[in-house]
Amino acid sequence: MLKILKMIRWKMTLLLIMKKSNNLKTLKTKKSSGANSGSKPKNEDEDENDEDSMEDDVIDIDDMQDMEKEEKNDLESKIESHITTNDGLLISDNAVAEEQLIEREQQFLEDFEMIDESMHQPLDDQEYSKFQDIDTKVSPLSTELCEQLRLILEPSLATKLKGDYKTGKRINMKKIIPYIASSYRKDKIWLRRTKPNKRDYQIMIAIDDSESMKENQAGQKALESMTLLVRAMTQLEVGKIAVASFGEAFKLLKPFSSMDFSDEMGAHIVSRFQFQQQQTQMVQFLEKSINYLNLYKESANSTSELMQLCIIISDGQLLERKRILELLREAQSKRQLFMFILIDQPNNSVYDIKIVKWDELTGQMSKDDVRYIDEFPFPYYIVLKDIASLPMILSDALRQWFELTAINEE
Repeated sequence: MLKILKMIRWKMTLLLIMKKSNNLKTLKTKKSSGANSGSKPKNEDEDENDEDSMEDDVIDIDDMQDMEKEEKNDLESKIESHITTNDGLLISDNAVAEEQLIEREQQFLEDFEMIDESMHQPLDDQEYSKFQDIDTKVSPLSTELCEQLRLILEPSLATKLKGDYKTGKRINMKKIIPYIASSYRKDKIWLRRTKPNKRDYQIMIAIDDSESMKENQAGQKALESMTLLVRAMTQLEVGKIAVASFGEAFKLLKPFSSMDFSDEMGAHIVSRFQFQQQQTQMVQFLEKSINYLNLYKESANSTSELMQLCIIISDGQLLERKRILELLREAQSKRQLFMFILIDQPNNSVYDIKIVKWDELTGQMSKDDVRYIDEFPFPYYIVLKDIASLPMILSDALRQWFELTAINEE
């Protein structure tokens, strides 16, 4: 509101400067005409007429000042009422749109059974301390990742004033003096919100909650990676962040519309992962994730092309490779990136796993064994052995994806 009042004050100042300059021009014209008439011989009657005209001029100037004050007050009241009305409409429209989006999200989560009711249960001291230990461990790494992402995730939402325009939101004070000096011809003195300076990304982090994560001792690394990612992105203010779990069922533990990632919410999220689900339904997870991201993409107010990112943390034991590839192509066409963080173990490395490949033409097994990682369906994946390497590896992967996207758009 203070910015709006300052804008009104500068508008009024500019209008008064223009009026006073016009009044000075009028007075100079009258004085010059009086000087020219003064060169002629005057009689007594003409002197009396001159005195009367001077008195009339004084009266006219006083009347003009009164009129300027009245016009100033009227104009100020009109501008204030106009801005108040528009500002109120803008706030109400945004509030209504936000409420409608939250209602649609809630209905979507209910329809697809993605709500985890246990998130509202009270926590004990052991669950709080577990999250605190994880948070303390990854705190230096989250700061490092934040600085890496700052160079990659560029601002996409225009909220900063920029440019020289004939109309706009605010007057550029550096342009007022040249504007007056040019006899009001250089009138590009206004600023508009055209410079991006705020990030508006939508990022979802999903962790595999299946039993294989516990058997491979990947569960603890997955929770540490999730905490590291959310802390770094919250510190950077990337936009909206969601956290989900998947296995036999897909549950959204933190939707996009929820509050920031607090210690209490972090403890609740960590406590929900027991790694006891019997299967990893990756196809079901991808289908629901794409639909959920579409819900927010359609309601986005960003002027630029919105980028949505889903980071999957799992041990990589997947089925239905063909259907996964189809869903990933669909997501890529909608500018949705699914990046896979594959938790690797030294004793049972994913690089050592081999699979049997079927020949689609003959319908028989191939004689040569194929490495599982060579047939991995996700084109963008990270094999994570040490949590300390996550900031550098993740930032490099995102940088490569942005470069490829820019090349394809060109």
